Amino acid sequence: MKAKLILSILHLSLFVLLSNSLNAQIYTQLITGLDWQSYFINGRLSNASPYSTVINGPWGTVAAPVGMPNNCLSTPISYPATPIFHPEKTSCDSGPITTYYKKEFTLEGGENEICAATVTLRADDYSRLYVDGTLVPGFTELGCHWTIIPEMHNLITDDWHDVVTVDIINYLDPGLDTHTVVFEVGNCIYQTYLAATINITQEMSCIPDAQVNYSSQDGGRVCELTFSGTQNCYTHEDWIVFYTPVIGQPYQKLYEVRGNSRIGAAKMLELPTGCNYYRIYHKVWHTKCDGTIVSHQVLTPIFSICCSSDGGTQLLQNTNDEAESTESYINEFLEKETDPRNQIPILSLRNAVGIYPNPTTNDINIRFDEPFTGQIKLVDALGRLVNVQTVQETISTSFDLSAQPIGLYWVITLSGDQQQQFKVVKQ
Repeated sequence: MKAKLILSILHLSLFVLLSNSLNAQIYTQLITGLDWQSYFINGRLSNASPYSTVINGPWGTVAAPVGMPNNCLSTPISYPATPIFHPEKTSCDSGPITTYYKKEFTLEGGENEICAATVTLRADDYSRLYVDGTLVPGFTELGCHWTIIPEMHNLITDDWHDVVTVDIINYLDPGLDTHTVVFEVGNCIYQTYLAATINITQEMSCIPDAQVNYSSQDGGRVCELTFSGTQNCYTHEDWIVFYTPVIGQPYQKLYEVRGNSRIGAAKMLELPTGCNYYRIYHKVWHTKCDGTIVSHQVLTPIFSICCSSDGGTQLLQNTNDEAESTESYINEFLEKETDPRNQIPILSLRNAVGIYPNPTTNDINIRFDEPFTGQIKLVDALGRLVNVQTVQETISTSFDLSAQPIGLYWVITLSGDQQQQFKVVKQ
């Protein structure tokens, strides 16, 4: 009987937790909105003001009028976040002003090491950025392009046509509990607004814990096994369910999933009729900033389930009284258990892969927890091949995405008949 997997609906609180733990790290995202603050001064500034002057305000609310600033444009454009304005300067012609926008925040990962931190923005017209009191160095440009006004210094943007991503990891102060970003935006003729997204990833500092909770039940006309883990310091997991009708005979795989990121979700598996012995393997892991994979794995003791043809079930727990979930026993089990159909190890562990930073603005690094031989492909969201590497016994490699458009990509690893794929975001 073929395995039938039914994923349960995640509870809302678990979904929120997962949304903050993307790609093996803790994720903090901030977007411009009504919870930001602002103030403005008249005129334009060719040089950045001291931070002590800027931060002292007078700070007030922001506005996010519907349809702005596209209502002022002949051709609408897209924005990386909701555009915000000073409430007194939301018209299509604000005159020459400089507006400051501020956001204070705490990191989801607390004091954990920061792996990547970027700001993606569109601003009208030019902008500067302060992070935790430091002015982010920028470039010099003739102010407002077509007009003869003094050169503008330390700019991170100088044209409202452009969406720009800036790396800020070196300017976040790890000694602070509350972090602050301040944008200075100056307009040339018409509007002054900011649309920005801040993405920060941090590594987990805890130790992953692989657990297996399982029970059998009468599923009506079928007999079902329900099993799940306990979400505890990991972002990806492997599950394999083995069974055999006779103790001492080789186990067969009834169910297998690798690199699952829907952690904590319960699974229900349809079981074959008759009495069989089962074992459940669970491996969990997360990835540190340097690409090191931290993992833990367990293998349940043998248990028996008897299933009748009408779906009736009887679970006999732990027919093997020995505690056989230790790391040493797992290794022995993986070496000795073979599939009688082709005499290959039934549990050929797929190499765990770490990809960082993700999201990225330039390079992505790929690290394996065991030497990898095969092909590594980089494809775009349409499935078009961007790059490919053929490697032998490698632990790490990288791809350069600096020249690629912003968007979604996939890293695909191929080794023998095993294939894994991982989502990567270029900002």
